[in-house]
Amino acid sequence: MKNKVAIIVLAVLVAVSFALGVSGLVKPVMKEKEKEEYVVDRPIGYLIIRSDAPAFEKEEDGTVKARAEKIVPEDGSMPYMDYVFDIPRSYSIYEYKYVNVFYMHADPVFAIPETKSKIDLSQYDDGAREAIAFEVTLPVTLDASVFYFVNTVYQKADGDVYAVLSDADLLVLPDITIGGKMTVTYENKVNVDSDDGWNEYISKMEIELKSGSVAEKIRITEFDKDGKELKRSEETSSSFSDKAYTPDDNCEYMFLEYKIGDSVHRDLIEKGETDMFVPAKEEDGIILQACQEILWKAD
Repeated sequence: MKNKVAIIVLAVLVAVSFALGVSGLVKPVMKEKEKEEYVVDRPIGYLIIRSDAPAFEKEEDGTVKARAEKIVPEDGSMPYMDYVFDIPRSYSIYEYKYVNVFYMHADPVFAIPETKSKIDLSQYDDGAREAIAFEVTLPVTLDASVFYFVNTVYQKADGDVYAVLSDADLLVLPDITIGGKMTVTYENKVNVDSDDGWNEYISKMEIELKSGSVAEKIRITEFDKDGKELKRSEETSSSFSDKAYTPDDNCEYMFLEYKIGDSVHRDLIEKGETDMFVPAKEEDGIILQACQEILWKAD
C-alpha cells in the first residue's frame, strides 16, 4: 500500500524537476519513495498499568514491547506463541494473530468467568472495517493514591506486539463506595488510506471498576438426587486455594456460599461442572478468584 501523501508530494517534485531541467536528481528520490509503504499496525487490545508499578523497560519512543513466549498446550494441540508484557502491577487483554490463527490473551484478573469479562470480534460487511471490543470488570480495593493508565496494544504485520504508552489515557480511581462501581469507556480508531481505499480498525474497551473484598466465610453443601443433604464443609479464603474438591459419590448438586461483608453469595453447582470460584485472593489491591477443580465420581 502506497502512502497517498507521499505520492502527491512526489508528483510535485517531478513537475518541479522537469521545469528546472534536473530530473536526473529526482530519480533516486523516486526509487526511494517507491520502496516505502504506509503501514498501520492493527490495534488488538489494551494494557492497564498501575501508577505504583515499578520501573520497566521502554523504547525511546515511549512504547513497550511484549515478550514472545512459546505455549505447548496440554491437550496435545499445536504449540503457538503468546505475547506477554513483563510489567508488575499491570493487566492486559488482547486478541492477537499467530500465523493464520487468532488467539486471546487475558491476564488472570480478566480470565475468570465470574469477572464477566468478555470480548467481541466483528468484521463489517464491506470488508474494509474491523472492530474489536472488550468489556472487563476489575474488582479493586479502594486506594485514592492509585491511578490506572490505559494503553492501546498493537500488533505488527510480522507478529510483534507492543503497547503505546500515553499519560493522556488515564483512568483515575476515585471513591467509588457510592454505588460500588464506576464504568469508563476507551475507544481507539485507526484509519488507513491506501490505494485500495479506506481500511478502518476500531478497538473499544469498557472497564468497570468495582470495589471488592475477599470472601470471609465459605460453605459447600452437597445434596443427592432427592434433595437430601449429604455433607457440609466450611473453609476460609486462605484455605480455599487451587486444589481439587471431591463430592460424595451420591452427590447430584451442591451449593457454594460465601460471605462478603453483609452480603451472602450463593451459587448452584450441578453435577458435571468442573470448577468453582471464590474471590479469595488479593494481590496489589486487585481481588482475584481462587479456583477449586471438582472431581465427580465417574458414572
